[in-house]
Amino acid sequence: MTPEEFLNRLYPLQQMPSFDSRLGNAAEDIYRHTVVNPNDYPNGWFWKDSRFNIGEGEDEILLKFLVEIFHPEVRDDKMDWQGLLARINNLLNADGYKIVPINKISGRDVYGWKTTQRKISLITDEELDYFSSLFNNGGYVLDFTSRKSFNDFTERAIGIRVTETYGMSMGKSLTAFFKEEDDEKKIIKLILELWDCYKVSSSGNNIADIVDLSSGQKIIDRISNSNIAVVKQVVEIKTKFDNIYIQSQIDEMLASQEEDPTNAIGLAKELIESCCKTILKYYNLPTDFDNLSKLVKATTKTLKITPEDIPDSIPEAQSMKAILKAFATISDGLANLRNTYGRGHGKDNNYKGLGVRHAKLAIGASSTLVHFLWDSFTRQQIKENKA
Repeated sequence: MTPEEFLNRLYPLQQMPSFDSRLGNAAEDIYRHTVVNPNDYPNGWFWKDSRFNIGEGEDEILLKFLVEIFHPEVRDDKMDWQGLLARINNLLNADGYKIVPINKISGRDVYGWKTTQRKISLITDEELDYFSSLFNNGGYVLDFTSRKSFNDFTERAIGIRVTETYGMSMGKSLTAFFKEEDDEKKIIKLILELWDCYKVSSSGNNIADIVDLSSGQKIIDRISNSNIAVVKQVVEIKTKFDNIYIQSQIDEMLASQEEDPTNAIGLAKELIESCCKTILKYYNLPTDFDNLSKLVKATTKTLKITPEDIPDSIPEAQSMKAILKAFATISDGLANLRNTYGRGHGKDNNYKGLGVRHAKLAIGASSTLVHFLWDSFTRQQIKENKA
């Protein structure tokens, strides 16, 4: 494809001026000086051509130009265009952009561009690194022996041929996908599919396999949970707690709500206890109370978010006070659930645990309360640091 033919895909060259007074328009100009006389223009002349503003214009102009290079009607599939795409994406990453597949023509990817800012909330970066390392097998991925078989697998799962998109080995391409893809549903879908393969391929006959299966399954149970709003909130809470014990309790709480609702109810109550005690310890205040309600009230008082702290002059005062008073009801309710149905006390032969829906209610209530308390704690810390 000649330079004139390529640029005509992006610009109406027939309607643009020629810099050569002998010629009628930009199309004739470019054809004459790049095809008929190929040495007239220096290499890279188009970057500084004021008619196109590729090098000096808005980001969108450059991005549209780069995207067009990889169009199926333009690119040379006999050349290493995937490697070129990977190198360009590496450069664009510094400015917050990347070139990605957005469509197909006759089974071949058509590209567009998007920003690299991601909003991934169901799974943490550390967990993505964990799965990336777990699935990586010396540059390969699990038992896939060729890029084609791996690409066929990922295309069936998420519609993306991963190594063709990222232009690296299977292992490195999977890592790049986990770090750069901003469609969280696709990330989780591929993890779930690969996890099923991992469970089949893992022998489970050594300690390392058993640990990985146990650790990974907790994350899998959480990210595949149907209550997405609650999961997002709980994952956000998990990232805020710099405490391995609390983080592991959160994972166990989410993982057990389906298979062991009774345990999940107890852990929901313990999440509130851990949050409140962490805040009170920060201020060197007592943490021993004879019931959860008193512990929560002590925490809200410390954070100055009790109903008494809301002045009646505020129009929304009554509504805000009602919500704050409901905290005590939530904490009392969870305490009663835990005491009656959780694992904190011995049960007689007629005992029957609650179901999954009750566990989800407990998790939703506790995560909402903890989320609010921790955000209030963070705000108070910011005010104290400014003082």
